[in-house]
Amino acid sequence: MKILLYVVTAILVITAAGSGYFIANLNGQINSLQTQIAQSASDIGDKINQTGSRLEGEIQRGDTALSAAIASTNSSLTQFSVDAGARFTEIGKDINSNAGKITNLDNRTAGNEAVIAGSVLQTSALYADLKQAIVRITDGTSLIGSGFIIVGTPGSNSSAYRKVVTAYHVVKDQPVLYVTLYDGRSFQARVWASSEASDIAIVTYAEPGLPGLPDLFTSRALVLADSWEVKGGDPVFVIGSPGNDTDPLGLTETLSTGVISQTRRGEIIGENYVTNLLQIDAAVNFGNSGGPLFNIKGEVIGIVIARMDPTLGDGISFATSSNMIKKVEKNIIVGQAGEFKYEYPWLGVGTYDLSPAYITEHQNTITWGVEVASVAGPAATAGVRVGDIVTAIDGQTLRDSGELSSWVAEYGTSGKVVTLTINRNGAALEITATLGVRP
Repeated sequence: MKILLYVVTAILVITAAGSGYFIANLNGQINSLQTQIAQSASDIGDKINQTGSRLEGEIQRGDTALSAAIASTNSSLTQFSVDAGARFTEIGKDINSNAGKITNLDNRTAGNEAVIAGSVLQTSALYADLKQAIVRITDGTSLIGSGFIIVGTPGSNSSAYRKVVTAYHVVKDQPVLYVTLYDGRSFQARVWASSEASDIAIVTYAEPGLPGLPDLFTSRALVLADSWEVKGGDPVFVIGSPGNDTDPLGLTETLSTGVISQTRRGEIIGENYVTNLLQIDAAVNFGNSGGPLFNIKGEVIGIVIARMDPTLGDGISFATSSNMIKKVEKNIIVGQAGEFKYEYPWLGVGTYDLSPAYITEHQNTITWGVEVASVAGPAATAGVRVGDIVTAIDGQTLRDSGELSSWVAEYGTSGKVVTLTINRNGAALEITATLGVRP
């Protein structure tokens, strides 16, 4: 038993000694681990502090950059606001300006619509009104032409006298004339003033007062427009009494329409070279001569005087301009008895239009103007020569012979001094000439 006890005791002692060693060793390891943990914690703290310092520095730098960026952005936004405000102000002005233009365009559009309406939709209304001023010129038996009443009382202060415009060739050498009005009344008439060179005649008749009668028996008068404003392509219409030798009175107050084919023509009509003509394509025939040519407003822009022979050219007719009527009226002495002649202005040059051969020969350096073919009277006295190229008169550029003769007829008067711009053998010069009276 003792031996067993000794053995157990020895085992216990050994075990205790081993446990003590193990515990001591474990404590040492624990102490070492604690030391390492403490060191690691210290290292981690240092790293955290370092990282925190770096982060604080980065944040500070980021804050600075961000603040700078924000400041820059604010500055840009402020400048943008200023620029945008200025631009919006300009846009506002442009909008206001465009609004005015749009309003003006609307007004012009409305005006154009009115013109279109007047040229198409109101033709019948114009005709119904204007035809009352159209008269028939007769020799007492047969129709010899048309005419129209204009405002004025020629040769008298009495309102009973009326003026009728017609073509000179209609009344030339007619011993007896009658004017038949729209309402059927007829009055004996006489030539009061004329311009054979323009194919214009003003006939006068006495219309006694008719108190108590309706407006039907009150003669209508027409308005003369500015024919220099007429352009090629303008719509026009004619009212007259076309007929023929066998039935001259059967087609009274006939209306025909067309357009202005060209302006400022010069053509030989009968025995005279007539200038300042309007070329039209409206149908006219015998009996239309002396009748009015109207614009779309119902204003007179000319007197129908001739048509080209249909075998030579179909749809080509001519009218003397309304401005020539005004000029004939202006240059006669109102109030004297008898017939007054209009003194037609005269330059004294015969001309040709420039030919393609001439233009090519001069290498297209001279394309507008007229070549002088003959000189007489005022032009000869002034020193104009055959072969000169007249390119302008008083600053008005000339395209062809018709424009030169029309300018003289429109603006010239006897005694007027004009300046001719001339190309003579390649040299430019100016010559002054005093207009005379056409012989």
